[in-house]
Amino acid sequence: QIALKKLESKDEFVQYEGVKFLVNYQAKDALDKIVEVMKKSSLAENIASELPYLLPFDELFEQDKEIALLVLCNILNAIPEIIPINSVCNFNLYDVFETLLKENLTSSIAVALRLAKDKFEEFCSNDEYLFDSDKNTKDDVNAINSLLKKVNIHKLESFFYDELYDGSDFVF
Repeated sequence: QIALKKLESKDEFVQYEGVKFLVNYQAKDALDKIVEVMKKSSLAENIASELPYLLPFDELFEQDKEIALLVLCNILNAIPEIIPINSVCNFNLYDVFETLLKENLTSSIAVALRLAKDKFEEFCSNDEYLFDSDKNTKDDVNAINSLLKKVNIHKLESFFYDELYDGSDFVF
């Protein structure tokens, strides 16, 4: 109860504290409230990085693809500035992108794939990102980059216009 009340606070750090508490206690019934807080928060990336510990991406995709994609985009925005690059392994992002590539393309999937493609190209082209990473992280980042190289950028861009309005959750 107290943690749910923290989500209603005007202080975003108190809200984030509530999110972390709810995730630690696996309060899956609070997911919708957490997502609403995430959508309005300047700490959206931090909140999103907690959600895969509450509900793994595959379950989140089954439950609500749009929310899963929003969480994914916020996580991608957070790597490596807010969350470490090894979260690529922790969140099984290779499997997430493999799943997305099999889906029918939508505007939100296009945004997520384009964001991921750019991010992983940057990771692989600049040694600073992977310098102190372990072998598994480097392998996963390189594998994801190779997977995303297959994505047709022009096809993705044809879907962007559906997300180019102020009310879109996918405009960052």
